[in-house]
Amino acid sequence: MSEAQKSALVTGGSKGIGRAIAAALLESGTHVLITGRDAASLAAAADALGQHGSRSGARVEWCAGDVRREEDARAMVEAAVERFGGL
Repeated sequence: MSEAQKSALVTGGSKGIGRAIAAALLESGTHVLITGRDAASLAAAADALGQHGSRSGARVEWCAGDVRREEDARAMVEAAVERFGGL
């Protein structure tokens, strides 16, 4: 991946520290997959966070799941790789 194509997965990305981290990554040009357990909160956060990546061209996507469940955690990583080409 080139410098402009970095991507990250941020757990708990719909609020608090996770959302702030996602915003900072987006502003730096990093594509971000936010995750959490509540799909509605993630969708709303992704809409709001989109402005942070608009100047840099970075995208924000979301994926619902519980990181305490191994199969959900694997699905989150797979979603990031599928959507951004790597992690």
